Amino acid sequence: MFRIDIYLESSSWYLGVRERRGGYVMAYQRENGELFTVEGFEKINGTYNHVLLHMLAEALKRVQKPSEIHICSANSYILDMLDNYLPIWAKNGWKTSRGQPIKEKEEWETIWNRSRGHILITERGLHEFSHWMMDEFARKEREGKVVDNSVDKAEKLHKQKCDSDFRGNMEKTCQNHRRAHKYKTEKEVEDVYKDKRI
Repeated sequence: MFRIDIYLESSSWYLGVRERRGGYVMAYQRENGELFTVEGFEKINGTYNHVLLHMLAEALKRVQKPSEIHICSANSYILDMLDNYLPIWAKNGWKTSRGQPIKEKEEWETIWNRSRGHILITERGLHEFSHWMMDEFARKEREGKVVDNSVDKAEKLHKQKCDSDFRGNMEKTCQNHRRAHKYKTEKEVEDVYKDKRI
């Protein structure tokens, strides 16, 4: 089965609602062994969870054939929900066990519909694109660029050197458990992010 790695990131790990940038990088290997990437960025007003769910839904829209999709993120809440609750919510009409509508229902439902026919595997922690994406968010902010999903549609040959064992290399990049939810303020989260280097 074709393998795709989706890397998710937000310009802020603050949990509350605020305007922030979100993005994804999709990486996959062609038969000749070359690693290609496609990416998408948007500026969104919402919570940390909302932004990453939206970006995941946008990335899944681009997958055209049955694939094994590895989703890499530092947001363990979203990954836990994908692993344990998504099929249950779909079966229960997008309601919790108490009969209440789930938060971010529209995004979860879109992810469910777009993930049918694929195998989803979640991988927790910072990844090889985390710092590059944060730099891209900052650059776009400095340059005042309007970000929409029409940019960077074309695939690109990934310029970083990769081992011949693509899968092993990718799996090593998604590691460690998420630390962001332990912190209340954006500054505390950013301090942790600065200390964490892969």
